[in-house]
Amino acid sequence: MAVAAVGRSRSRIVGEEERAALESVHKLIHVGDERRLGMWARLASLESPVDEAERRLARMLFAVLYGKEIGAGTRAEALWAEHGLLREEIAALVPILRELNGVLTPPHALAPEIPLALHARYLGVELSAAFDHRTREGHFRDYYTGVELTHGKKFDLLLVTLDKAAATKEHLRYRDFPLNEKRFHWQSKARTTRESPEGRRHLDPARYSVTPLLFVRERADERAGVTMAFRYLGPVEPDGADGERPITIEWRLRYAMPREVLVSGRVAG
Repeated sequence: MAVAAVGRSRSRIVGEEERAALESVHKLIHVGDERRLGMWARLASLESPVDEAERRLARMLFAVLYGKEIGAGTRAEALWAEHGLLREEIAALVPILRELNGVLTPPHALAPEIPLALHARYLGVELSAAFDHRTREGHFRDYYTGVELTHGKKFDLLLVTLDKAAATKEHLRYRDFPLNEKRFHWQSKARTTRESPEGRRHLDPARYSVTPLLFVRERADERAGVTMAFRYLGPVEPDGADGERPITIEWRLRYAMPREVLVSGRVAG
């Protein structure tokens, strides 16, 4: 069933898939890095990505708008080309987000194909698309809190929610908080021992050619019905550990975290 929508200059008929995507546009208001916003502007003009990093940037957008299944496949590209009103909405959103959320960060790259910007915010499904981490069916995944091993297991994504007040199970209330702008107190999953595969990776990632990456959000929900995006704080290295089940690790950050993360983390911790 198609529904009528009012564009900037005229009424038009909008199909159900475009309407559903338009209803997901509000999920993008955390974005502020120029790499994503610039790509969105080009996509809105129907320019094509030129390399793998740009293709992943496009899929990051499509995964939010069209969902984890459609966003991971070629059908998203066809829908995007058809959905003129959606493209107009994204094009109009770009300058607003540049003004509200503009992020200036040091140059940083994990690999040419991974389009993450230091200190930018990402939803779990955007991270899945950024690392091209898929299910067996080829769909993108979603990340919440814990540790995610990316495809190829080159990166461990440490996903932290600072405010644990909503956790109902005591074992979910791990002690995760910043100690200073370049150190972070973190606890592994409750069952992790030092001799387990996960424990060994955490304690000596260089030995296993793994780069741990820290992602932090203040709380689980931005507002009612909207998940809060994670702030990417960059690569970390273990610098002190204690105990097991869980293992408590102090991570040393390569880059100083933004002051607002430090302040909110201390309050939550």
